[in-house]
Amino acid sequence: MKKIFTLIAAAFVAVNALAADYTDHLSISLNGGEPSVSDATVSVNYKEGSDGLYDIVLKGFSFSGLLIGDVTMTDVKGDDDSDGFTWFQTEQDAVITNGSSIATLLGGKVHVTIKEGSCMKGDKLYLEISLPVNIMGGTINVEAVFGTKLTSGISSPVGNASAGVEGIYTLDGMRQDTMKKGSINIIRRADGKTAKVLKK
Repeated sequence: MKKIFTLIAAAFVAVNALAADYTDHLSISLNGGEPSVSDATVSVNYKEGSDGLYDIVLKGFSFSGLLIGDVTMTDVKGDDDSDGFTWFQTEQDAVITNGSSIATLLGGKVHVTIKEGSCMKGDKLYLEISLPVNIMGGTINVEAVFGTKLTSGISSPVGNASAGVEGIYTLDGMRQDTMKKGSINIIRRADGKTAKVLKK
């Protein structure tokens, strides 16, 4: 009997490890205006048996007092790095459920971009999201930021080497003023991309 309960408990933990709800601050700006901040919940669900695919749900999304609904992005690729971060990036037509009449006007979907630099680690999730909402003959450019930006020694793929340097970090993710000789330094550029540099 004890063994059965142990197996049930293990299965319960495994299922819950595949799905997690994150509650944090959500900052929303419309057409480049001043951002408004409120609490929001995002659900991240790993698709068991997939090659690192997730469903990400922005629950009860609203702006300016207008409820859109639950915005679901499916089959979002999650790239894991050696620091334990999972990085997200996608552009797709997300499905809206549990919405209001506005969701109906939008045809039950909205075009969403999860931008480079969005990631999760442990109990923390950070997302930069763009949603151009086309309604009543016009477009409202919605920019949303969920959570606080996370710092990793290894980030998304390295890009243009000419980009300006925004910060210098150790392999442990500690910020430093200058590169250390004889050590590998992580250079974060202004475009959000990173590079490893060994200073001799």
